[in-house]
Amino acid sequence: MANKNYFPVAKGNSWTYKMKDGQTYTNLITEVNGNEFVATNDFAKGIKSSTSKIENDWLMSDVYGGGKMQQILKLDGQPGDTWEVSFHAHDLDSATIYTVKEIRAFITVEEEDYENILIVEATNTTTIRGKFIKMDHVTTYYYAADVGLILSTLFKDGEIRFRDALISYTLH
Repeated sequence: MANKNYFPVAKGNSWTYKMKDGQTYTNLITEVNGNEFVATNDFAKGIKSSTSKIENDWLMSDVYGGGKMQQILKLDGQPGDTWEVSFHAHDLDSATIYTVKEIRAFITVEEEDYENILIVEATNTTTIRGKFIKMDHVTTYYYAADVGLILSTLFKDGEIRFRDALISYTLH
């Protein structure tokens, strides 16, 4: 495990988020077997749970499909670290490029203060049948040490299009 635990893994850990429109959803770790775990999301009804694991200070997941484990979060990330996740769905070839932007001392989300924040920015590229499609949005993820993901935002055309903020969590 990394020195800073930006994604605490234990059966029963849960994180509840409020979206920009006021709806809520919960991510719940339902199974843990060694370094692998299964998480569910109650907002994505009917969608298979994702299998993830912690390996060599990386959070790996099959959330992008195809049963392929890909690097989702560098748990010991430092500003400037970059990695890419590629996937194919239908006629789309997509890549998400993640970059650690900074480590911030603290941040306040939904009137709760969190310390030691890893901030990761994600940009996307997409090709449809060989034609490049410009994706002009940026998603930013904020992870608090010993808590997990506390905020994610998607900016497009200078405004927040999506915002998922942690409103409660339970760690075991």
